Amino acid sequence: MAVIGGGAMARALLAGVSRAPSERAAAAELGGFRFAVAEPDAEKRAGLAGLAEAVVPDAAGALRWLDETEDAPGAGQVLLAVKPQALGLVGAELRARLTAQRRVVISVLAGTPAARVGSALGGNVGVVRAMPNLAAEVGAAVTAIALGPGAKERDADLALELFSAVGPLVLRTTEAELDALTAVAASGPAYAFYLAAAMEEAARRLGLGRDAAAVVAQTLAGAAALLARGPEGPGALIGRVASTGGTTAAALRELDGAGVGAAITRAVLAAHARAREMSEGPGTEPRDGGAKEGGSRSAREPGQGGPQTERASENRPPGLERGK
Repeated sequence: MAVIGGGAMARALLAGVSRAPSERAAAAELGGFRFAVAEPDAEKRAGLAGLAEAVVPDAAGALRWLDETEDAPGAGQVLLAVKPQALGLVGAELRARLTAQRRVVISVLAGTPAARVGSALGGNVGVVRAMPNLAAEVGAAVTAIALGPGAKERDADLALELFSAVGPLVLRTTEAELDALTAVAASGPAYAFYLAAAMEEAARRLGLGRDAAAVVAQTLAGAAALLARGPEGPGALIGRVASTGGTTAAALRELDGAGVGAAITRAVLAAHARAREMSEGPGTEPRDGGAKEGGSRSAREPGQGGPQTERASENRPPGLERGK
């Protein structure tokens, strides 16, 4: 597989495959998997050296490697992992090398329809869109996969093998549903990290010092494990922690009063709206005038959002009835 782009997502996938639990890697038949990565940044290339068989400075070089190493013409596939705004430039570089035989291209470009990817690369490709999240790096990803126009069912086989090796949940879906899954799952780790940052700040104020990060990380990991175990949902689990008049109930009243639940819902809806905007065309500006994807807004500290106006009763998680 030729990986075009050596940024955060490509690195997470390569690291995840290399560290995948042996039974999952075996089930996905990834034992003999071979990668070449194209990345123009020399510093990033140095960091990728241990994760791929070849690391080259340009996409044409990765395609040459693929031509030379694949078992049969067209058998190797391309993983497109550049920023959406770089698609035109990369497409121009790859187009001439993608005409000899049909290739499957797996695209992880957020908000970029398969038809646009296929147009940029030329007509002799079958595009499979995949939307994993950053947890691929530790083998815990959620990934959604959708076939683009003209893609065949078998074109998704390698994508299913690859992403099954870096996470327990791989969903087959349609392109129409990918924006929603992007907002919930692909962006989701950032929401958890945002919560973790706020909890760490509180822990430091309470004097936990250097233990704050470890305490918060394990707390969230344990909560996630309970939620994943089932069958109890988040509302029932909150009820198991919170007792009338207790410390957790006091904390939850503060969250409700600040409108945190409604703000999280709005945040996910905003991510979905932005994904839809991006799918309308490259370079589309956010309609609310906010920062572009990947801009300074992502570095904002917790608690710097706008005022909350919803009543507390409107901010409780669905299914949670709490008279405490």
